[in-house]
Amino acid sequence: MNPILPILYRLRVFAGRFPFLFYALHALRHPLGSPFAVQRDTEVVIEGFPRSANSFAVAAFQLAQGREIAIAHHLHVPAQIMRAIAWKIPALVIVRPPQDAVRSLVVRYPHIGVGGGLAAYATFHEALLPLQDGFTIATFDQVITDLGTVIARLNHRFGTGFIPFSHDDGNLSRLKEVLEARQAAAGGSVLAGYLPHPIREKAKGFIDFPPISRLFHAARRFTRFMTAWRHRINLISDRLSGTSNRNREKKERLMAEKHWSVYLSGEIHSDWREKIIEGAAKASLPV
Repeated sequence: MNPILPILYRLRVFAGRFPFLFYALHALRHPLGSPFAVQRDTEVVIEGFPRSANSFAVAAFQLAQGREIAIAHHLHVPAQIMRAIAWKIPALVIVRPPQDAVRSLVVRYPHIGVGGGLAAYATFHEALLPLQDGFTIATFDQVITDLGTVIARLNHRFGTGFIPFSHDDGNLSRLKEVLEARQAAAGGSVLAGYLPHPIREKAKGFIDFPPISRLFHAARRFTRFMTAWRHRINLISDRLSGTSNRNREKKERLMAEKHWSVYLSGEIHSDWREKIIEGAAKASLPV
C-alpha cells in the first residue's frame, strides 16, 4: 500500500470542511472544471458520506426527471452542502449508520482503515449539524426503498418541482442497468460496486472495529444528527400525506426547532430519573 494515500485522505477530510480551501485544491486537480462540484447552474446537490447510497440516489433522481439535470454529487465533503446553502441551491444529504458505511468504505478503500473511516464519518456529520435548516435529509433505507417520498420532501422544502422516483419494476430494472454500466466503466470490481453483492457482503464481515469508545464517538454524532432531524422528517411526511392537523403541526414544529434542556430535580432514592431519560431517548425527544 502506498503510505501517502492515508495522509492524502486525511488532508481531504480536513479541507472538506472549508469551501474556499477545498474548491481551491479541487481546481488544481480539475483545472477544466469538475462535473461533480457545485456550480452556479447546479439544480440540486446530492451528497453523503461515501457508501451511503449516493450512486443509487443520483442515478434514480436523474432517471425520474426524464431529462439531463445538473446535479452536484459524489465529492463526499461538507463543503458541497455549505456552498449549496450559500448559493440557495436545493440540497439533499443522505445518512447511513457508521458501522455499515465505514465497513463498506474500508472494503472499497483498504488504505483508509477503520480508524480513518470513523474519524472522517464523525467529521462529515459534525460539520453539518449547525447547517440543518439549509438542506433536506434522508436515510440510506429511505433512499433505496422510497426515494419518491424523499424527493417530495425536497420539493416541499425548496419549492421545486422535481419528479419523484417510483420504485416499480420497470424503473428499478433501468436503474440497475445504469449502475451496472457505471460499475463496468469503473473496472467492474464487485468490491467497488454500486449494487449489493455477496462477495462484498462477506468481505465486510472481516472488518474489525477498534475499541468501542471510538465507534461510540462516531455513532454519537450520527445519533445527534438524526435526532435533530427526526421530527422534521415526520412533520413534512405527514403534511404530504394529509394526515396531520394544525395542533400537531404546531407542536412538532416547536419540538423540531428547539433543543430542550430539562433539569430533573427531586428525591434521590429511586430510579425515576433514569426512567425519564430512557423514555425520552426511545421517543427521540430533542432533549
